[in-house]
Amino acid sequence: MAADHFAYIWTYRVLPQNEDEFCRLYGHDGEWVRLFRRASGYLDTTLYNDRDDSERYFTIDRWMSEEAYRRFRIEFADEFERLDGLGEKLTQEEIKLGEFGYRYLSDSG
Repeated sequence: MAADHFAYIWTYRVLPQNEDEFCRLYGHDGEWVRLFRRASGYLDTTLYNDRDDSERYFTIDRWMSEEAYRRFRIEFADEFERLDGLGEKLTQEEIKLGEFGYRYLSDSG
């Protein structure tokens, strides 16, 4: 059986002196993930670092549905804006690569 999910991807350019703090904020148990976990429909976040460009990172945030993500943005708008402001101070550049729908196929499907 297949299910439709929702993901969005951002890329960041982080100065070396901000790398540790950036990873604490965006990493697997960082403030962003702790906030997301409070919302219904959140699946996971993955933080990647480019092997060829150590200042370049990207995140993939996955949700059960786009609707779940949109509800989260409304319900946690103040906390979202606070964390977004912290992140902006750590990066030279933030680029939204896009929002994506994807299908997850179970082992039986």
